[in-house]
Amino acid sequence: MFDQQRDGNLYKIWNRLCSGTWFPPPVLEKRIPKSNGKERILGIPTVSDRIAQGAIKLFMEEKLDPIFHADSYGYRPGKSAHDALKQCAIRCWRYSWILEVDISAFFDHVKHDLVLKALEHHGIPNYLERQFAVTEPNQVWCGDVTCIWTGKRWAYLAVVLDLFAIKPVGWAMSFSPDSRLTMKALEMAWETRGKPGGVMFHSDQGSHYTSRQFRQLLWRYQIRQSMSRRGNCWDNSPMERFFRSLKNEWMPVVGYVSFSEAAHAITDYIVGYYSALRPHEYNGGLPPNESENRYWKNSNSVASFC
Repeated sequence: MFDQQRDGNLYKIWNRLCSGTWFPPPVLEKRIPKSNGKERILGIPTVSDRIAQGAIKLFMEEKLDPIFHADSYGYRPGKSAHDALKQCAIRCWRYSWILEVDISAFFDHVKHDLVLKALEHHGIPNYLERQFAVTEPNQVWCGDVTCIWTGKRWAYLAVVLDLFAIKPVGWAMSFSPDSRLTMKALEMAWETRGKPGGVMFHSDQGSHYTSRQFRQLLWRYQIRQSMSRRGNCWDNSPMERFFRSLKNEWMPVVGYVSFSEAAHAITDYIVGYYSALRPHEYNGGLPPNESENRYWKNSNSVASFC
């Protein structure tokens, strides 16, 4: 069945793995009798699921195997259960004893949400590598979230910067620092910038950027994801500087009296001051809008000449 439409099936696996939308199809249940009269239930995966598992294994094994303990055996390359027994024989040759362990239902009690959360931090490389000097707009965007006091409670501000001129191109505020907030900021950026493709998006490893929903949105927009190393704020320093400028130059020391006031004031800062008037050393003393306008003007002049 799989081979009859092999190319189409392989493309579907690749497409869904890349977009984060791969869901394993149901497995075939096979009951195997045990010596104690009970049965062991074995799940037999489909061909497509075995291929997907093999692809993920090739990608993740190289990254994760080096961090395992030297005495971790089982499914690791060159670390079979037989190798574990050999190591036991080397270390325990002075003793004559047998240890029988029943691990029935052991994996039923593993908190898989924690396992997935740990794995997410190993799956997205730092493609940007602090190469903040980009050559054109819509080449690299970066994003981050900060907290804003709004009278009675904290609100959260998500911003997307275009690194070419350090221009804010998308932002959103919410009382919850979740993926819906970061998705709204990214949606605004993508719409206002003319729905560009091939953009790289860089951020920290916050759950609002590693979530399946956010990564699916990146895939839909054909945006490549890059992430800072864990706990390294310098990997996303343009965002750190933007938030520092916002809080030092514009925000009241005691914050805002309401969410509405905060939202209006921050929009005024981004649109009316930071992008339009504030000089940037990075842009040769020009505000972001002027820097981008000159780029597009020069690009059009070159295109007309050619």
